[in-house]
Amino acid sequence: MRSDKLRAQVIAEALNKPVVFPNTLEGQRARADYFESLYKVEKLEAAKLRATNRRMADRLYGCSTEKLNEAQRLLFGILPDGSAPPPLSDAAKTMMKEAQKAVDDRGNEEPKRKSGGRKKDRFAHLPEEVELIHPPAEERLGMVWASQEVTEVVEHYPAYTYRQITVRSIWVDPQHERKPQVAPLPAELKVFPGSLYGLNFMIGVILGKYADHQPLYRQAGIDARDGVWVSRQGRMRIVSNVAHLLISIAEQIKSRILRSGYFHIDETITKVRDPERRGRSHDAYFWGFLAPHEKAVYMKFTVDRCERTLFEFIPVGYRGDIQTDGLDVYPSAFKDMPFVRHFECVGHLRSYVRRALFGNEAMMLPLLKDITELYRIERRANKILKLTHEQRGHYRHLYAKPILKRLQKTFLKLKDDPTLEGEAYKAVVYANNRWQHLAAYAKVGNGHINIDQNPIENNFRPTKLGRKNWLAIGHPKAGWRAAVLYTVIGTCRLLNVNPQAYLRWLLPQLAEGTNKTTAEGLLPHDFAALFPEHVMIPRKH
Repeated sequence: MRSDKLRAQVIAEALNKPVVFPNTLEGQRARADYFESLYKVEKLEAAKLRATNRRMADRLYGCSTEKLNEAQRLLFGILPDGSAPPPLSDAAKTMMKEAQKAVDDRGNEEPKRKSGGRKKDRFAHLPEEVELIHPPAEERLGMVWASQEVTEVVEHYPAYTYRQITVRSIWVDPQHERKPQVAPLPAELKVFPGSLYGLNFMIGVILGKYADHQPLYRQAGIDARDGVWVSRQGRMRIVSNVAHLLISIAEQIKSRILRSGYFHIDETITKVRDPERRGRSHDAYFWGFLAPHEKAVYMKFTVDRCERTLFEFIPVGYRGDIQTDGLDVYPSAFKDMPFVRHFECVGHLRSYVRRALFGNEAMMLPLLKDITELYRIERRANKILKLTHEQRGHYRHLYAKPILKRLQKTFLKLKDDPTLEGEAYKAVVYANNRWQHLAAYAKVGNGHINIDQNPIENNFRPTKLGRKNWLAIGHPKAGWRAAVLYTVIGTCRLLNVNPQAYLRWLLPQLAEGTNKTTAEGLLPHDFAALFPEHVMIPRKH
């Protein structure tokens, strides 16, 4: 009985690690059982491989009758009468070598992904943790390890927060002839010397609020579940410090937008707390300036909606093209800018017509069909034909201009309709008052002008999502921080640049700069050119 237990224990342990057998009769029996088990395992593996080869051969060369047909006989070098074929000529051998080389070259290429199904290689870059699990020892007595079942999943742990302690050695000269030498401080710790928080933690706070729309108090609650308590006030100091460093980057993005010669302007409402009335808030505004061809966006925070913001952004004597919506501020401001060409957004006209469709379908439906056709022309020019700016200008002049003339005549005719009222009246008045700026995009020389300013509308979405979470900006003097951070992160989003990698690369360089250094060469555009591996490919849903 004792010897059976010993043999079973030795076999079970031998399957996992080398075992030293005692030089006794029981040890020799266990040794024999061990090698017998290994022989059985190898025999099972060999049988499994033979069965696999047989199945593969049947799949490649077999037929329903499990007999070789004439083509397969020729493939294996067997003639119909059973004799061997004549030797191949030199030309045939050369052709076969070229064909085999082509097959080998195709085999070395990366296999194409099939659409649909589970794409297992999406997570090939992740580190692996392998856990080996055996049945209970009492259940596998006298058994051998034949194969294994593998289950693979993607696992995630909450935020891993730890204390990083950097120890720098100090070296002194016993003769006191040289000054002491101290190991240099890592670049990550030079961003905010003396700060309690590391670079990665600060970047996580910034992206949590301005990229993932998590307010600071909610971030504090999430980290508290993992035993890390950093107050909302402490996180706000992080936001303020990082925003101060990024001011120069935002100003460089602003200069890049102005140099592009064509950009969009729009504004959106946000809430800001009133410092003079406790518990109350009032409206404030984020102004957005987007250069669609440069893929750069600049945000500016103001407490009012007036043309002073435009004069602060656009320099005196500026020459370029600007596209806006129908806000009354823009025409009055552009009167004092003689070298600015003003374009308006057809998308806003479409919204007016859609709202009027419910009460005046017979009147508005033909207009909506024509506007939809204008967008179909744009989609074909951009996505199907992929025209250049010059080609797109001629394409619009040929196909969009007749539709625009028909729309203009219809809107002018509806202007004198006595039954016009409500939303239909607003749509007709909007179109007639702004038609010169709405239809100017279809001229031959304006192929670089977009049909609408939807790109800048899309860049306001993070501010809308953020407003639903953090409700209001804490103080009017703190609004510039959100504008600077939305500028940098929004430009990264337009370029599909990973903002986490960009900030980790950028902040140490800004911290080491002086008053004479500039932010040139440090924009997200420069980062995308230097590190293309951090440019994310957007997935289509």
